[in-house]
Amino acid sequence: MQNDANSGWLYHLGDVIFGDVLLIDAEDLFSVLSIYASNVHLSSKTSFPAAISSFSISGFDCIIVNSTDGALPGKQLISEFHGALNNNGVIAVVYNNDTNYKNIASIKYPYSFVKKIFDIFKHSFFLKTNLKTNRETTHVRYYMQSIYGKINEVFYHKKYRSVKNPFLLTEKIKKHIFSPQALKFFSSNILDITIKGEHVHKSVIDNVIALVRKETGIVFSDIFKCTVIPYKVLVSVKSQTGDDYIFLLLRGADRNVRANRELKMLNYLNDTYLKLSPFISKSVTCGIYKKIEYIVYHKISGVSIDAMFDQYAVAERSAFNMLLHIGEISRQKIVFDVELFHEMTGTWFDRLDNIDQSSDKFEKYLAMLNPALASYLQGKSCELVLYHGDYKIENLIFNTADYSVNGIIDWDLSEKHHLPGMDLFYLIIYSRRIKNGTSFIKECEEIFLKGGFHSDEQCMLDEYCKYFNISDDMLVIITVLFIIHHFSSRERNGYTNIWLMLLLESIWSPGND
Repeated sequence: MQNDANSGWLYHLGDVIFGDVLLIDAEDLFSVLSIYASNVHLSSKTSFPAAISSFSISGFDCIIVNSTDGALPGKQLISEFHGALNNNGVIAVVYNNDTNYKNIASIKYPYSFVKKIFDIFKHSFFLKTNLKTNRETTHVRYYMQSIYGKINEVFYHKKYRSVKNPFLLTEKIKKHIFSPQALKFFSSNILDITIKGEHVHKSVIDNVIALVRKETGIVFSDIFKCTVIPYKVLVSVKSQTGDDYIFLLLRGADRNVRANRELKMLNYLNDTYLKLSPFISKSVTCGIYKKIEYIVYHKISGVSIDAMFDQYAVAERSAFNMLLHIGEISRQKIVFDVELFHEMTGTWFDRLDNIDQSSDKFEKYLAMLNPALASYLQGKSCELVLYHGDYKIENLIFNTADYSVNGIIDWDLSEKHHLPGMDLFYLIIYSRRIKNGTSFIKECEEIFLKGGFHSDEQCMLDEYCKYFNISDDMLVIITVLFIIHHFSSRERNGYTNIWLMLLLESIWSPGND
């Protein structure tokens, strides 16, 4: 199964996931489901008949079958799964049946499309005619919408288009061409849920929405978008009064504190910065449903960069202007001391020091770099500003008329105050990644190890440094801290710690001062 740990289908399985779970050909799900399930057992399609007698429990609350090849389990196997279930247990068959959109003109495309239609109707017919027991069997199917290209793959030519939202393509298909009935043939992942009993299936999302309705009195009428992002799911929900809300769900709430940090930061920003409050989501409620953390926000009007943009440069300038605005309303003068430095950066260095690939050489380098930076900043006067911590253009909501910024999202890596300029580095490097179709790591190499900033990027840096009185020497230190923050908070692979050490040394070496 593709991207097991972050797939949105997990949120569709419902409360039954907290019982005893049997995984068929889905070994990668074990670590994910161990957060939720009482017991998780592993088997395969071929070994299941022989293995079933060796399981320590007599029945399962949930059996998850992984069919990445698009082929549905045979009739006999489904019947055996059905017999191994407890009453009101669930069989969840997950299979990838993606139509190749990039080769739509090829012979393979119509064949795959017709085969998908045949498989969908064949399986539906089988469920209706073969799964009758003493109690009626119920069935529901979820269509996981299509991914056009890779998640975060972008296209920048005459127009800008992003597929950070993996559901972008089929949303456009649904809106402009096809009926909801036809949409199912253009899904990439399908989740078939069959319940052994009369219970009506309710997903985790359904249950969270019902819980929030009970807490707030808001009557929700329609789920119109579900976006899967690593480790979280964003669900757009409309109320009966026509208001739009965002439900943020995170798996394994006992292991995840970032949502709490974001909620506290949003409340702080709305209370502290009245001039920034119009651009910040307003929280409605939050809580934990079983082990799934949820936060509910009012949705900010406008469009994200997932939409088609005719004037990317205008949107980029709007993002820069908003960064100036954030800095202006939050700027404060301070004099650095060692205690303040460690308060601002201690967790970053700790995370870098604890990465899996850390070596003695890298640890010694960090042990030298940390006090060297603190010593350099000791006694220096500078300004601090509000730090978003992930200020890329994808985290902004734009006005469709003039590309002005309507909102700023994803504050989970933010800090109340930090050195200015680091958010600008995020804006520049992520924009380069979009324009060049590369990675963050590649663009760091291009900027800091090879060619430097482009002229338009340097102009933004110069304007920003002048606005916040940042000297050339201080900008170098800010750059080093930006790299430390990013690689301690976000990047976990694609580089070695020696490469990171060389990158940092190319920017600033204490011995050369």
